[in-house]
Amino acid sequence: FSPGEVQQRRLGLCSAAYRLPNIAGLSNKFETHMERNRYMVLFTTPQGGLATVFVWATDMQRAPEAAARPATLRAAFSGAGTLAEDVLSHCPDDGSIYMDPLVQVRLPEWHRGHAALIGDAAHCLTLISGQGATMAFTGACALSEQLLRLPVKQAFGAYQADLQDTVRTVQNSTRSAAHWYVPRSWWRQTVRDAGMLLFPTPYFERYFKTKYSRA
Repeated sequence: FSPGEVQQRRLGLCSAAYRLPNIAGLSNKFETHMERNRYMVLFTTPQGGLATVFVWATDMQRAPEAAARPATLRAAFSGAGTLAEDVLSHCPDDGSIYMDPLVQVRLPEWHRGHAALIGDAAHCLTLISGQGATMAFTGACALSEQLLRLPVKQAFGAYQADLQDTVRTVQNSTRSAAHWYVPRSWWRQTVRDAGMLLFPTPYFERYFKTKYSRA
């Protein structure tokens, strides 16, 4: 696969993640703290600690070197409030923080010769989709099924034909959803916040259940 075949669709966002002690006293809970241009997620781990994910609007093309990532994250979330400051105070300085711009990958073909790509290598959806791991497992299963019934070259083509439309749909919807998850304008933020306050909880439960089980 040549670099010229890889289409990168940048979402204008960057993400960061790390683990920390349960400083918020959460139990089996997932919390999202949203603002304009940025949001922070906290959720409990099976070990009783916390994991956190940050997403913010930026034109940054590549993640900084590991040593510079804590400072980059703290600058992006400066003034975000007491809880964010407490979480950021536990940001590791040993280089173990994950950070990367959100980039969707599109390839005209997911296979070449006797090699086939699955998951993010073939069609990165980004974490905004909430379906990256699901689609990777789905792709592995679909490829295995086609290899059991067809010769290799035909199986690779059938595997891509089976999933490509679904992947493109998820990528396009993710690109649209990104504007609402991390709004850059006051009116998008106002509409999003009003919707989250006014719509009943069962609506969001159905929405996310449908979204995360689509694949």
